Amino acid sequence: MIQKHVDEYVSLCAKLCQKAEDYTPKNVAQHNKAMGELSQLRQALHASPALAKEVYAILLTHEDSYVQQSAASDCLSLNIHTKEAVHILKRIKRYGDSMSSMAAKRTLLIWEGKLDPAAPY
Repeated sequence: MIQKHVDEYVSLCAKLCQKAEDYTPKNVAQHNKAMGELSQLRQALHASPALAKEVYAILLTHEDSYVQQSAASDCLSLNIHTKEAVHILKRIKRYGDSMSSMAAKRTLLIWEGKLDPAAPY
């Protein structure tokens, strides 16, 4: 069951627009569909703290930095694996592409209480 959730999470992350040049009408439609499915998966994981802890521990070590970044943000929202999540986000903020770096920076500022999540960025 754990691996099923990991595989689904990774698959959905792969369907999300990850670079500015990905934002074509076709890709955006795919992105929006995947985002809805990812949101449902997150809700299911968040409803089971023990399952979430196991699944996110695996996702944080995934080879894809986009999966790591998404999982790290989720971990901070759940207050699990926070040390690892912050470490990953700091690495992405420093070495990731411009979109990933900006998203990681924003997530860290929110986590540190230095930015209101509703504030424009």
